[in-house]
Amino acid sequence: MSPDSLDPKLRGPVVSDRDPDDPQPRNEDSGADNRGVRDERERLAELERRSLLSEQARQLAHGMRTPLSVIELVCEAMQMEAPEDSTRMERLDSVLGAAARLSTIITDTVSSARFADGPQRLTRVDQIAARVVRLNGGRVNNDARTDGDGAEVMLCPEALEAGVMHALRLIGCSASNNGGRPRPLLQCETGDALIRLRFSADGDTPSRSPLPSADQHLMLQAAERVVRDGGGSLLVDERSVVFELPVVGTPLP
Repeated sequence: MSPDSLDPKLRGPVVSDRDPDDPQPRNEDSGADNRGVRDERERLAELERRSLLSEQARQLAHGMRTPLSVIELVCEAMQMEAPEDSTRMERLDSVLGAAARLSTIITDTVSSARFADGPQRLTRVDQIAARVVRLNGGRVNNDARTDGDGAEVMLCPEALEAGVMHALRLIGCSASNNGGRPRPLLQCETGDALIRLRFSADGDTPSRSPLPSADQHLMLQAAERVVRDGGGSLLVDERSVVFELPVVGTPLP
């Protein structure tokens, strides 16, 4: 499943290379800034797509391996019951061979769809989450430490970026959602050696995802896998999605 294309009209944080002492801003600066934001949104969309394909491959593999195992066990039992029946043995061998080939195809499919399966490293989860939320037109509350020292979690940064995109879509607040949907809001809390990243709609009205239920379920599973790989828990209610992750070292004050 491919995520929706991102709306290039929504603005995010930009970085300009214009000389601040130059009194005449150059038109090419704003064009380069817009391209940079657009490229970053496209990169996030690609990470999200790869994360969903990987999760979908895992789910399909899990659903197919169980019946294949049953088929193999039944065929082996039938072979043991009548080893003298050569015709029957040949047919059962054919079934077992086909099951083995299917198992190999499943393994190769999961392997080719791997996403963010490299070694984990110390990651500033509050900084990454804040950047993704702002790129989606959102706001970060004052408690979110996005500069200097902060909370570090053992996690793959690309996986976290994809997980945040899943969370924003689940609450209906990603940049690609049309129809005047609310902006996302990130709230960070720390305590008990944990950091909690709470994603919600910026306002009092609960936001609802426009995605079909099957897509929501897949995104929920993908986001949960990201958090679980970081040793944490995913909490979901009608108003928010929360990543609860263990902090490595000294937590934020």
